[in-house]
Amino acid sequence: MQGIDFKKFIITSSLFITLLFNYDFFTYFFSIKDNHFNFHNCYFVFGLYFLIITFLNLLILTIGQRYLLKPLIISLFFIGAIAKYFKSNYGVLINDDVIVSTFHTFLEKNYSELNDILNLKLFISIFVFAIIPSFIILRIKINYPSLYIKEIFQRIVIIIISLSILLIIIFGNYKNVSLIARKNNKILTQLIPTYAITSIYDVYKNYYKSDPEMKILVRSTQEDDLLDREIMILVIGETARADHFSLIGYGKNTNPLLSKKNIKIFNSATSCGTITAYSVPCIFYMDKYKDYSPSKAEFTQNVLDVINSTENHKVIWLENNSSCKHVCDRIETIDFMDIKSPRYTPNEFDYILVKEAKKILKENKSGDLLIILHTLGSHGPKYFKRYPEEFEYFKPVCKKNSPEECAREELINTYDNTIVYTDYILSELIDLIKININPNDKAAMLYVSDHGESLGEKNIYLHGLPNSIAPKEQKHIPIILWSNFLNNNIKIIENEVSHENIPVTLLDFFNLKTKIEFKSKSLFKF
Repeated sequence: MQGIDFKKFIITSSLFITLLFNYDFFTYFFSIKDNHFNFHNCYFVFGLYFLIITFLNLLILTIGQRYLLKPLIISLFFIGAIAKYFKSNYGVLINDDVIVSTFHTFLEKNYSELNDILNLKLFISIFVFAIIPSFIILRIKINYPSLYIKEIFQRIVIIIISLSILLIIIFGNYKNVSLIARKNNKILTQLIPTYAITSIYDVYKNYYKSDPEMKILVRSTQEDDLLDREIMILVIGETARADHFSLIGYGKNTNPLLSKKNIKIFNSATSCGTITAYSVPCIFYMDKYKDYSPSKAEFTQNVLDVINSTENHKVIWLENNSSCKHVCDRIETIDFMDIKSPRYTPNEFDYILVKEAKKILKENKSGDLLIILHTLGSHGPKYFKRYPEEFEYFKPVCKKNSPEECAREELINTYDNTIVYTDYILSELIDLIKININPNDKAAMLYVSDHGESLGEKNIYLHGLPNSIAPKEQKHIPIILWSNFLNNNIKIIENEVSHENIPVTLLDFFNLKTKIEFKSKSLFKF
C-alpha cells in the first residue's frame, strides 16, 4: 500500500482541521458590529486562519512523534467536533472553567448531569466530524525517513517556515493588524480547536502542575456577641437569572410566595463567574477577590472554614447539585447526589433539602448554626426536570434537552417554572426558620445564585462563556435576604453587589471579626 509522506500528512491535517471547524469564522467576523468588509479585515481573518494552521503544525510536529502522530490528530478531531457542536448550538465555548467542570463531573460520577447534554445531534456531530475522519486516518499509511535524525531536521524546518510565514503576515501589515486585533481582543476565543487546547493547558498549569499547600488566612477570630443565638440558611441557587424574577420586575408572576414575605432583593447583583465550578468557590472566597481562581480557592481557607472552626458554631452543607467544588471539604456534608454517599438519592427535587434542613433545625437547639443548601435550581438544559408537575404554571413547555430545538415560548415557560419552584423552596425555608427559632434568636435566609443563563438571546444558550465576553443574562443574578430582625416589607436594593459581598455578610451575621480587610460590605448594611 502506497503511503503518504509524514510532512504532507501533518500539513494537510492542520489545514483540514482549520477549515473543517472554522469554515464559518469568516462570516462570523464580519457579523460583528463595525467589522466592515474591506482588504485589511480580510487580511486579518486570513492571518487568523494561518495562525490556527501554524499552532496545529507546532503542536503536531513537536508532540506527534511517529507512534503518537495518529492518536494526536484523532484527538484533535474529537476536540474540534465537541467544541464546534457546543459553539454552534449553544454559543458555549470550551474554556478552562468548562473543562474543570466536566472533569469534576466525571470524578464525582455525576452521570445525570452528563446525560442532560447528550442528544442525537451531538452524536451525529461526533460521528461526522471525528469518527469518520479517524477511520480514514487509521487506514492511511505514513512514510517516515529511514534516519530519525533526518525526520527531526525536517520537523524543525517546517516549524521555522510556518513561524516565518506567520511573522511575515503579521508584520507585513502590522499597523492595521494590531488595530483590528485590539478592537477584536476576544476573537481568539472563537478559534477551534486552538482555544480549547490552550484552555486544557491552562487547567493543567493551574490545577495539576503543582502540589500547593493549604493557605490559612485566619488562625483565630474575635466574637463580638456571645449572647444571641444565630441561625442562617444559605441557599446557593443554580442558573437563576435576575430578570426572570417578578420581584425584580419580570412581567410573569414567578414569585407568588416571596412577594408576600418581608425580604430584601438586590436588583443589581452579579456573579463572579458563569459556571458552577468557578462561581461556587468564589462565593466563599476570602482572599483578594481580583486574584481569585478555583485552583487558589481549593487550597485557601474559606469563610465556612472560619465559621466552623469558631467555638459554639456549626456548619452543615446539604448537596443536591454537582458537588460543593471543594468548598465543603472540611465541614460536615450530607450529599444526595454522590453515588458513594449513604444518603445518595438521585433525581430528587430540591425539596429534599428543605426536609433535611427541617431535621437539622429540630436536632440542633443550641449553638449558632449555618446550613448551606446547594440546589439544582434551574439547571439546564433539562429545565422540565427541575420541578414537580404541579409547578408547571406556564404552558406550553419544552421537554427536550436541546433548548435550541424548542419554540421560544416553550423554552421561556419551562425556565420560568423552575423559578416558580425556587420561589416555593425559599418561601418554605423562611417559614421553616420561623417555627424553629426562639423569640431571642437571630435568624436569616440568604439566597444567591451561582450564575445566570442564556435562553436564546443572540442565539446563545445555557452558560459558561468566559467572563470577559459573557452576556448580562449569564452574570445578572438574584440575591434575596430575609431576616427576623429586619423590619421592612419588600425592599429592592439598587446598589451594585456581587458574590464578593457574601463572605463579609456571613461573618457579620455571626458577629465574627477577623483581621481580613474586605473591600465589599455586608448585605445587612444596605
